[in-house]
Amino acid sequence: MNKVAFVPARAGSKRFPNKNISELGGKPLVCWTLEAFLKSRCFDKIIFSSDSVEYLDIVQNYLNSDQVVFHQRTTKEASDKVKIFDYLVENAHKWVNQQDIFVLGLPTCPFRNEFHVKECFDLFYKYKKSVFTATEYDFSVPFAFSIVDQESLTWKTLLENSPLITGNTRSQDQVNYFHPNGGVYLLEAKEILNGRINTFYENAIPYIMDIFDSFDIDTERDLLMAKLYLRSREHKKY
Repeated sequence: MNKVAFVPARAGSKRFPNKNISELGGKPLVCWTLEAFLKSRCFDKIIFSSDSVEYLDIVQNYLNSDQVVFHQRTTKEASDKVKIFDYLVENAHKWVNQQDIFVLGLPTCPFRNEFHVKECFDLFYKYKKSVFTATEYDFSVPFAFSIVDQESLTWKTLLENSPLITGNTRSQDQVNYFHPNGGVYLLEAKEILNGRINTFYENAIPYIMDIFDSFDIDTERDLLMAKLYLRSREHKKY
């Protein structure tokens, strides 16, 4: 049985060009994920997947490990219309066998670290279920609403029993909600190879991470916030 990690870092981001190699804390964003997986010592192989050989050159300037193996995708395979789950369903057989354990880690969750990875494996072995990392929403979801008409600014609530309707706005009465953060998706490889699941969350349990470890870098604003957080964290050391 092998433990194989997969870290995708496509170069074609439209909203935030070259997001995955943007500098954060003195190194490219994707290196945070690769380093976390390496430091965990949980894996036999780590697949770094990109449509850009230039990305490989950049990563190799920061990391030197025989465990990290490069997989080059075509531009079509790395387009924003291709879901990573669907790509893995089609291609996972290239890296894993039925008895292996497979882990996906997105580079957009840089502060997931080796301890989170190890604890996800602990959950996996304890409950015999797939695991995905998640974090709590930073604002109460029951208060959410959408604008249904931009001209009149007509809006509607997300939930029928929203506190905006019931008037029960006490924070202690609100239900806590969580969302995936992309840090770790851990499962038996056969779940993907045999087409048993349609998403990474099917038959899986959540590993809840702290909100500060769950930054999701999707925009330049997100990256700026992550940099500010890093500075504050470094300042506290002194």
